[in-house]
Amino acid sequence: MLNLIVVATALWGIAARLFRKRSTGPAAGAITFALIAAAAILATATILLVANSIRPFLVPRYLIAMAPFSAALLAALSAEVIMRHRWLVLLSLLASVTAIGLSFARQARVGQWNATATPIGEIVRRCPGTVVHVRPRWVIPQDNPPQMIMANEARVVRFGHEYVAARAGFVIEPERSAQIAANCPTLLWIEQHLPESPAKLAGWAGLPLSADQIARSRMIVGETGFVVIYPAPRGS
Repeated sequence: MLNLIVVATALWGIAARLFRKRSTGPAAGAITFALIAAAAILATATILLVANSIRPFLVPRYLIAMAPFSAALLAALSAEVIMRHRWLVLLSLLASVTAIGLSFARQARVGQWNATATPIGEIVRRCPGTVVHVRPRWVIPQDNPPQMIMANEARVVRFGHEYVAARAGFVIEPERSAQIAANCPTLLWIEQHLPESPAKLAGWAGLPLSADQIARSRMIVGETGFVVIYPAPRGS
């Protein structure tokens, strides 16, 4: 959430500088710094958008890279005005605390992996024989391989799925399982990736599903992942 008080004073600072013949000293340095920060924001946004146009991957959290530059830009443009008026200092602090509180409250309501796990738990409760498979995002070709970010990434991702699944009231299959439910749906749960074709996903996950099950499948897309629901075989 933007601090509107700081944004307003930054605009005030820009307007004040436009009416000056020439900025010198700290004011000139603030302008130079602001230009550098603006260039960094533009470069970051351009790189992300170009990469996303080649292969969609962008999710809101990736934009956090621009937050420090945005804060620096606002600080450089607003500092001179704010520090000249004590009431603006207090107002800016109050607005910042309020923005942080609202952001915390919003994040506390975000489901993330739970937004995918909750409907899975509901399906399992309706049909206890449901089989739930988990595959890491790198089962999808061209995704980043494991250990790219941290040495034990694969184990951490597996633990994360097991932990969230337990809280949602269901158990996931062993890592290399290809078990298909006989009389209930077979689910494939993948986090940290955009949805793909159910047919391709079944093949990449190594699940021996029939063409009919794949054709009748449906998908639930959560906040950070998705689950493909392959129905039970006909006549079961």
